[in-house]
Amino acid sequence: MTVLPLQVVKEPFTQLVSVHAFVAKEDVVKQEPLCFLLMSGRKRSDYVAVLHKVVDLLPSPPRLQQVVSDFERALWKATRQVSCGIDMC
Repeated sequence: MTVLPLQVVKEPFTQLVSVHAFVAKEDVVKQEPLCFLLMSGRKRSDYVAVLHKVVDLLPSPPRLQQVVSDFERALWKATRQVSCGIDMC
């Protein structure tokens, strides 16, 4: 996940979060954007609510192996809570 600087979004939003996945086919691995999230809060509870909504919108549960994120403590804690023990990098 990537959290873009506050200057990218305008009030009432405080940040733009993007969710990407690594997709592999044969010897080629690409990082593809999956969704973009406009956030109006930066607390763990805000991230948990948004991540739960993303999971709820998926046609099947995600098959996460690992999560990579910048170091924003609330986002890390929320991701751990929602992803049920997936490795964080």
